[in-house]
Order: sequence, then structure tokens, then C-alpha cells
Amino acid sequence: MTEELLEAVLRHPGLRTVDLSLTDLSTVEPHLPARLLHRLEEVDMWSSELTRQQLEEILTAAQASSTLRKLNLGNNNLSLVEPGLLARAVNRLEKVDIRHTLLTKEQVEAILSHSLVQTSLKTLVMGRVSGTVEQDLVVRAQHVISELSLC
Repeated sequence: MTEELLEAVLRHPGLRTVDLSLTDLSTVEPHLPARLLHRLEEVDMWSSELTRQQLEEILTAAQASSTLRKLNLGNNNLSLVEPGLLARAVNRLEKVDIRHTLLTKEQVEAILSHSLVQTSLKTLVMGRVSGTVEQDLVVRAQHVISELSLC
């Protein structure tokens, strides 16, 4: 994916959904993928080789977006993202897929704890977690998030 092509996607006036799955975005400017989140309702970046900086910009943008409802960041390494940032961004959306992202116990617990305070989540799909997440927290979060999947 070139920056010019991504800029063209950003300029498309009627676009509401974009699927960039299996697209190597690691070489584009960190702010460009994040800009998609300010206009679109649904963004799929499954296995897009996102860098830590790009992920941080995307999650920051997800917190501020008034349009984004669904986000798929699966198969990207989220393990180095600050748990609070991840929790705030995920809980701001309606549907999030973060499978195969090397989530840490702290990140998952931050996401689930935040959901008990404030969330828009209806569907959350998470993959394997390094460490054991407090079972009581998972049970309480299942009462708030309609579809919660955690391996």
C-alpha cells in the first residue's frame, strides 16, 4: 500500500467502510491509517503489519472518532500498547476484533475493567492472553458486553 493510494481512500467522499486486511501498512506514515478512523464507520486492518506507533495513533483516533463503530486490528502485535489507551479505545466502539494480537493479562484486565465503568461494546473478540485473567472480572464483563469471546 502506498501513501498515495491511502490518501485517495481518505479523499473518497462516500466511503463508510474500508478493508485493508492483509495489506502491509508498516511503511506508511503513522498518522495516515489513523486518519481513516475519523471519517469511517468500519475499518478492518487484520494482519496489516502495523507498527507500535501506528497502533498508538489508531487507538488515539478511535477514542476521538464520532463515526467509527467497528474496528478489526487482529493479527497485529498489540502487546506493547499501553493498557489504558487500549481499554479506552476498545470500549468506545461497538464491535472490536483483536484476536492473535499477543495481548497481555494487564491489557485484557484493563479492557474488561473499563467495560464495567463505561462501554459502547456489543461484541468483543480477543484471542489468547499471556497470563491468567481474573475469572470474576470476565464473568462481570460478560453481563455488560453482549458477545464477549476470550480464549
